[in-house]
Amino acid sequence: MYKFVLQPLRRFSAEVLGSIFEMASNLEPNFNSSPTETYLPGSPTSTVPPWSLSHVCSRWREVAISYPQLWSSISMALGTSVRGWRNVDRGLESAMFFISRQLKRSRDCPLTLALDISHTLQYGSLSRALLLSLTAHSNQWRDVLIKHTVLNEKDLVLFESIGGALSSLRTLRIFYQTQASLPEQRIHAFEYAPKLTELWLTCPSSMVKNLYFPWSQITHLCLSTDAQQSLILLSKMPNLISCVLEVSSVSAGLLPQDVPLQLASLKLLTFNFQKYLPNPQQILDRISVPALESLEFMGSCMDVDQGLADALSHFIQRSQNALKNFKLWTRKSQSVDVVSILRVLPASVTSLSLQVNPTSYGVQFGGDIVIQAFRRSPEGYLCLPFLQTLHLHSTGITTDILDVLESRRELMDGANRAIQSLKYLSLSGYGVPNNHFLSDHRAITLQNDGLVLRVSLEIQPPEPQPSYYYYDGFD
Repeated sequence: MYKFVLQPLRRFSAEVLGSIFEMASNLEPNFNSSPTETYLPGSPTSTVPPWSLSHVCSRWREVAISYPQLWSSISMALGTSVRGWRNVDRGLESAMFFISRQLKRSRDCPLTLALDISHTLQYGSLSRALLLSLTAHSNQWRDVLIKHTVLNEKDLVLFESIGGALSSLRTLRIFYQTQASLPEQRIHAFEYAPKLTELWLTCPSSMVKNLYFPWSQITHLCLSTDAQQSLILLSKMPNLISCVLEVSSVSAGLLPQDVPLQLASLKLLTFNFQKYLPNPQQILDRISVPALESLEFMGSCMDVDQGLADALSHFIQRSQNALKNFKLWTRKSQSVDVVSILRVLPASVTSLSLQVNPTSYGVQFGGDIVIQAFRRSPEGYLCLPFLQTLHLHSTGITTDILDVLESRRELMDGANRAIQSLKYLSLSGYGVPNNHFLSDHRAITLQNDGLVLRVSLEIQPPEPQPSYYYYDGFD
């Protein structure tokens, strides 16, 4: 069977086989999804390591070795536990052997590097030697992910040897973790990197002021720190185009600004809330983004209230931007608050994505209620008249949505360009059965008129009943 599978592959030329190997061994990490988990050691991958390919047969080995790009992705965990360092040293000796050969076979190719560095690095000489072998090639580093536990001054200066030797670095994801009170130590290792434009930075707020990066070069940023430090860093990046902010905490002493911080080049802004904050709009109240095209609110702890709607309204008026895309993914919200958000959005919005966790029982939210906001009001107001794409994931979705779509379509005529028809509608979550929705004559008519309709609905399960514990007084 093994020979039967290999037989057609033997007919491929070395160039074709090398291209197949390159696709199979593409270890580029998926940095856009849980970057600390997808590429570090121990995480599941669907790729084939080049070592496995080179062990199949002599011809495959020859082809694999002749393609340096196959060997240009390195993932390594450095550091040991104090109790088990002798056992781990055997693994590090093996890693030292393979890494040295992998670096040699990669030749001058730009390197993709992922390092998980524990705070116990100083206990193992092999770990330090392995790190030195990697930093010696720092001018080849192109895309780098570093997860670093910092507990003392030695950890802070771990990368000082690469300062000024990062000529190829374009993307850096660095995650500092610490629970210690660290000394005032400036970190300049990544300050001089002429091609660095994308930075993912997660660190305690106490470390931010001591970190030095080429801020004016950064065009794409993902930042996780407190609100005050976020504003300070944003002021250093005049060329920022895309920004994801994961605000770890609000700042009680943060005063209102007479002149808001203007981010003139920013086009995409995302707020990602992974923990509950009492005043999540603290940054939104203090910035102006005139070129903004896409605004997103998401996260496992993203809740909507009237305070956010008011802050968003003031932000839009202050920025005077032509927003095109708006996304709101919330854990739990009331329909009235989501409708308030929709009504303050500018008429320029053409794409809207709303997602409310449909498994959050007790939430006063219904997809049908929110969609009613798109009807024309008795006063003549029409919410988002140029909306062309709508994604809705929620509970309470029924065929009443079709009435709203028909009412908007009836407002259109050949001479009226103040409203455009919806071109794409995606519905998911809980509601009426799919076949019941799609077989409705209104849905058929809308699709015949050009609407692309995607429906994936399940019947709402019954709300779980509270369980009661009866105590009879005996243990």
